[in-house]
Amino acid sequence: MQFKDIIESPSGIGHIFRTLELHTSPGRKVLMNSMMFTAQQDILQEQARVEEFRAALVNGVEIEHLKGLLCSVRDVYGSIERIADASSVDDIELFEIKDLSFTTGQVAQALGKMGIASFQLPDMTGIISILDPEGLKLRSFFIYDAYSKELAKLRVEIRKGEEANGSERHLELIAQADELENKIRFALSARLKNLAPRMKKALDMLGHIDLVLAKAELMKRFNLVMPSCSANGITRLGGMFHPQVVESLEARGEKFTPVDIEFGRGVSLITGANMGGKTVVLKMIALCQQLFQFGFPVPAAKASIAVKNAIFFSIGDEQDITKGLSSFASEMLSINRVIEHLESEEKLIEKGMGEGLALKASGNGTLALIDEPARTTNPIEGKALVESLVNLLGSFNVDAVLTTHYNVNCNAKARWRVRGLSEGRMDYRLVPTTSSDIPHEAVMVARSLNINGRWIDAAEKILESRNGAER
Repeated sequence: MQFKDIIESPSGIGHIFRTLELHTSPGRKVLMNSMMFTAQQDILQEQARVEEFRAALVNGVEIEHLKGLLCSVRDVYGSIERIADASSVDDIELFEIKDLSFTTGQVAQALGKMGIASFQLPDMTGIISILDPEGLKLRSFFIYDAYSKELAKLRVEIRKGEEANGSERHLELIAQADELENKIRFALSARLKNLAPRMKKALDMLGHIDLVLAKAELMKRFNLVMPSCSANGITRLGGMFHPQVVESLEARGEKFTPVDIEFGRGVSLITGANMGGKTVVLKMIALCQQLFQFGFPVPAAKASIAVKNAIFFSIGDEQDITKGLSSFASEMLSINRVIEHLESEEKLIEKGMGEGLALKASGNGTLALIDEPARTTNPIEGKALVESLVNLLGSFNVDAVLTTHYNVNCNAKARWRVRGLSEGRMDYRLVPTTSSDIPHEAVMVARSLNINGRWIDAAEKILESRNGAER
């Protein structure tokens, strides 16, 4: 899975992307095309880079200088590709390659000055010597006299004959010079061809440097934490928050309630009344997992996260108008994709060949986050669907967290409950529970929202009469 595949995820990772201060087009490309890390060593390596840059943020002047250099980086992948294909390039493209080479050297110097050693940029002096034959150390480029004595001689003649500009001889000299210049461009392209991989590596690394710097600044700006890789497969998230929700609440003068949770192999159920924040909890878990596996810090006070091979996030009540699907149908198909994925993984592991061996060796498995499954159908069938889903997921190599407002009897490994209303206010924190009972707080929540009293009073009378009949 690539980062661009989750940019529209309901977790809100798109908001994180939009707040990243990237300075280069290559930086955006590196991020969008980056693959999700599924190996612990790759995550740790990226985290070390981010931490190194975060420590360097105290060097304000040097960091601003680095940003200035990055702002000058152009997207010259097309020019590099043309050189690699042995195509003749024009003066603008040669200038772009020369400029890239100078910038690469300057960025390397800037990193060295700040003591950043996590990026070893390629040596571009060979490319500079080709494109700066006179050693002027200027970023501009043209076909220099140093490339050809014959061309230099022709140019002298052309300048001497300026008073005869437009004459047949003058035009002939210009044509000869143009022909020589084209030959030189072709020869330069040929000389640079074997250096094209080095150019691409430099551009990729400059984009990566831009991305890592943006991650470090994001960490500082939002007070994020760098999570550790769980050693026992248990994910623990303490003081978890959602930056986008925090911003929204603060704009209204309200505060966000951080949440703690832990889960591992098996199914964890989160129960609570509507408006209890269960969906936001799942969004935070998904966001933390996604950010972690793309080498980002996460929005929490402390975090230890298990590495996963795949992440699924199914959030209910999403109609697919383009396919004419109802909320229930769209939700069922989304959950079905999770089950089919788990079944395919199970078969691969059973075969014990190729990818199956890798899956078994990693032990990572899948993370499935499912919000209020079957909530849009009638309660009797909905409850049956949730109970059977929990039992089925428990048979797979999966970490699953489900939210529900149904009172379900199933083989959940762990249960969490939203604290709920306390002194007229909603407490969104989670507490572990062994009970399958769901808090009956809908009427109280409605009353706290100042919903029409006649409606709420009538509802309470109906509940009282039913409770009395049951007794």
